[in-house]
Amino acid sequence: MKAASLSGVIWALNRMGLSIDVFDVAVGASSGSVLEASFVGGPEQTEKGIKILERLSSKDFIDTSLPRMLQGEIIKLRKSEEELRSGPYALNQDVIKKKNKLYITVSELVPNEGKIVSHFINPNNSSHDIPELITGSMTLPGFTGPRPIIEGREAGDGAFVMLPAAQLTKDFPEITDWLVLCQDPYQDMIDIKPSRSEVIVAGVFNAVSRVLPDTVLPKVQQWTQQAVIALSAKEEFRKTLEQIKSDSNVTFAVFNPIDEGLSTVSIDPEKAKAAAISNAYHTFKQFGVEPPTEIIFDERITINSEGDIEGQQSAQAA
Repeated sequence: MKAASLSGVIWALNRMGLSIDVFDVAVGASSGSVLEASFVGGPEQTEKGIKILERLSSKDFIDTSLPRMLQGEIIKLRKSEEELRSGPYALNQDVIKKKNKLYITVSELVPNEGKIVSHFINPNNSSHDIPELITGSMTLPGFTGPRPIIEGREAGDGAFVMLPAAQLTKDFPEITDWLVLCQDPYQDMIDIKPSRSEVIVAGVFNAVSRVLPDTVLPKVQQWTQQAVIALSAKEEFRKTLEQIKSDSNVTFAVFNPIDEGLSTVSIDPEKAKAAAISNAYHTFKQFGVEPPTEIIFDERITINSEGDIEGQQSAQAA
């Protein structure tokens, strides 16, 4: 999963003393909501968040076989929800709620109006527990099975709106400085645009959906919805950046991880771990802080002060 890169950033922030205690709120979206929840729980919980993302990058949770694709459930969100609730790396929900700083983003698709609305949900004010809210925030039509009902609405991935700046400033008017941690490793976000393949896929899905009724091929409707949403999200992102530039009252500092080739359906726990470690090192450097001599998440993979990945080391941060 792409959020594995971001997990290294979160880990480094904690090591630099930029823990949840120095932030007013933490707003998480999509698989990043796992990390934000862990971040709010504190450094020890953050370590667990890294490990759960490694697990979510395995074949136990991601199955790209043809039968699963036809079922529209490549990513097993219900299984990950149970892991977050009662597995070995489960979230400490009591600690997270006590901080009262976590907000999980869930998107609402409003097809009749042709728009997507972001909802920032505080678990302290919700009838759903944190793993349920995370499942809602990670829901991708055609990829994660049936869409759950969160706060009376069909949930959609919280990152459908890539940076809901207007909604954030409206819902949190007292906050004037935001640190945005992106999952996508774009070095220059202003150049972001839909790829040619995305345009083609969206067009094909849209055309097919007009011909085939839901009773014949219902999954096509979900795939169409997902393709069109992904397309429109990228088209709207440039407008968001322009809006941020023109708003002198609110500052959004966007931090990008380095590109480690991860995707939403990457199945390689070791690659996910390596991405987390290299991005931890990258974060220290970008913040102008001397990194530890070695950054080690377990005995198998580490990165030294030169940024080189090594193996067979003991678990520590020197």
